Amino acid sequence: MRKGISFVKKIKVIFDYTVLSLKLGLILGVLIALYLNSITIMEKIRTSHLWIIFFLPIVGVFFLRLYDKYQIHTDRLIDERVTTALSFKRLVITTTGTIFSHLVGASIGRENTANRMSEDVVEIIANQDKKNTWYINQLYYIAMAAALAGTFGVPLAAIVLYFERQHWKVKDKGLIYTACVTCLLIYICGVIFKVPYPKFQVPLFHLTTKTGLAIPIVVILSLSLGLLFRICLAKWSQVRVSLQISAAWWLVLNSFLVLILVVVLHNTSYLGVSSQMQTLAVAGQISFFAFFWKLLLTMFCLSSRFQGGMITPAIDISLAFGASLAYIYPSSASYLAGMMMVGVLTVLSKAPLTSIVMGITFFNISYLLPFAVVAYCVHFVNQQPSIFVPKKLSINE
Repeated sequence: MRKGISFVKKIKVIFDYTVLSLKLGLILGVLIALYLNSITIMEKIRTSHLWIIFFLPIVGVFFLRLYDKYQIHTDRLIDERVTTALSFKRLVITTTGTIFSHLVGASIGRENTANRMSEDVVEIIANQDKKNTWYINQLYYIAMAAALAGTFGVPLAAIVLYFERQHWKVKDKGLIYTACVTCLLIYICGVIFKVPYPKFQVPLFHLTTKTGLAIPIVVILSLSLGLLFRICLAKWSQVRVSLQISAAWWLVLNSFLVLILVVVLHNTSYLGVSSQMQTLAVAGQISFFAFFWKLLLTMFCLSSRFQGGMITPAIDISLAFGASLAYIYPSSASYLAGMMMVGVLTVLSKAPLTSIVMGITFFNISYLLPFAVVAYCVHFVNQQPSIFVPKKLSINE
């Protein structure tokens, strides 16, 4: 009799976790796919009508006011649970804000908004199911992984991230099951909705003296580039504080700097997601200073509180930097760009295995060895904190 009851309970637990996985996977899968496709449409509209970029300061200030009104900020430690209504408002505001920011050419990513979207959906579902604080905090880790899977089409890397950010100490098998199913469902939804996930056509990797000697060079340069990326964002934001400029005027100033730089360079490929820039970098058809211009534009936009994320721009910058290295070092641009991307992602995420899996997903499995060596060498030296920090409720219920 007891065995029968135990079996029934197990079936009920599996059923509950399956329902939760379907809720998260299907809802987030559809929402993230529509969100990413909307950004793709906005990018095409901007490319066809370049005059739209001159609305960058207006759109920026408008959404900045909304972010302040609804307390949408970067603090990941929350004092109390928010209501379903507030979660829904944040979901709408951050999503539309990022979409329209891409329309006007802000040099930002997409993954941070997808992460916030995932967190808001988690809060809505948790409020309906009356989950406790510990359980919601665990779901935030799943939300973080789900955002990565949906934004870049890397479900396996997302599942690895779920474990890495918890130091491989996840014990609840139900939550592991939920994370895996959710990430896979989100990816399937992205494929069904034809989300343009990054995938580069590159030759197979062959180990030679030149490619082997490039690895320590890339390790040093990726550590330097990742640190430079962080310093630029932090220091430029501090300039506003030291000059005592309001957030709105700072955004306007940075928007004009973006517009001036675009006009001077006579090049709009550095704006927005910069998918074309990624393709050209891997093909070795990009200018030597492309990474520097993209870094400046990203610094101006992210320090002005344009919502979107820094992973996508970091990928753009690292790929372009690796391609620039090919002008100096006798090796293929795709090889150097791929290793540089994996190295910089490791610096920012402190998740080397996640970076490796993302790398071989974007390139191909033959790059596993150099990507692994670069990622773990960088990881053992890197002292910077991870940007993958899930939201956390600070009150125990």
